[in-house]
Formats: sequence, structure tokens, C-alpha cells
Amino acid sequence: MLVLLVILHVFGAAFWFGAVLLLAFVVEPSIQRAGGEAAAAVGAQLARRIPPAMAGAGITTILSGLLLFGLDSGGFNAGFMRSAAGQLFLLGALCGFAAVGAGMMFPRVSVERGVVFARISAAFLACALALMVIARRA
Repeated sequence: MLVLLVILHVFGAAFWFGAVLLLAFVVEPSIQRAGGEAAAAVGAQLARRIPPAMAGAGITTILSGLLLFGLDSGGFNAGFMRSAAGQLFLLGALCGFAAVGAGMMFPRVSVERGVVFARISAAFLACALALMVIARRA
């Protein structure tokens, strides 16, 4: 079970982070430059297809991460939660939740503002990744 949770967490996070980076720094700026009808057509397709994929990756990553956190911490043991690793995992989880919040704004705003929210989400995911890597070594 533990191996399955780790695989789900890592693969979900890899897809989520990679997709956010691609959207924030390649796809959305390209749509903005295309303008007009092309931007509207591509934007409509993306607005229909991206939210379910991102939600699936985000939910998989967060739920598997919470289960792993609970297992690693001995059921969220207070001693572990006060340790360096516990604090870093907690901060990483909060960054993941913040990335979800920013990502939820993507389909609700204009393309220009969507780029901003995608980049904010990417920054939170980068922080979550860095904190999780450091926590694993703490």
C-alpha cells in the first residue's frame, strides 16, 4: 500500500507541476499572442479539457500526500509535527493547497489573468516540491 501511495503521489505531482508549467509559460502566452478567433477557439477547448485533468492530478496528489503524511507522522503525532521534517511537510502541504486555490481561478478569468494565476500556482507547486524534498532529508 505504501508503495502505491508514493507512486500516486509522485506521478500525480509530476503531471500537475509539469502541466502547470506548460500552461503558464508556453500555452497561455502563445494563445495571447495568437489573438482573435484562434485564441478564442483554443481557449475554449482548453477551458473545457484542462480543469478536469488538473483537478484529477491535484486531488490524487493531495489525498495520497495526506495519507502519506499521516503514515509518516504516526497519525499526525505531535512530536513529529514539531520536528523539522513535520514542519517542512506541513508547509509543503499548505503550498499544495494554495496551488489548488490559485489553479481554481484559471477557468474563471480571462486568458491574461489566467496566466497570472497559472504562474502563482506554479510558484506554490515549486515551493511544495522543494519543501517536500528537503523534509524527506530532514
